[in-house]
Amino acid sequence: MGAAVNYCHGFLMATGQFHTTLTRPGGGVQPMYRLPSPLPTVSDITAAFVTWARANPQYAGESAVEGVVRFATAASPCPPPAHTARRPR
Repeated sequence: MGAAVNYCHGFLMATGQFHTTLTRPGGGVQPMYRLPSPLPTVSDITAAFVTWARANPQYAGESAVEGVVRFATAASPCPPPAHTARRPR
């Protein structure tokens, strides 16, 4: 059981770190979710993911990383983009 929990924790952390790396400021990729502040513990994230997964069985057939990103997007969505005012031509 311990190995499975450790694997789950590692997978969640790796997915989050990959997202953070891809969406660094100045890069071309927009974040899919925002990190909460303060950051929750890995155990808290795992528990929240398990709760989300049980409540969303329709995504059970997707890849693990898709499920984690769906969870993170639902748990910590990005704020809507600010619309910039355009001057008429």
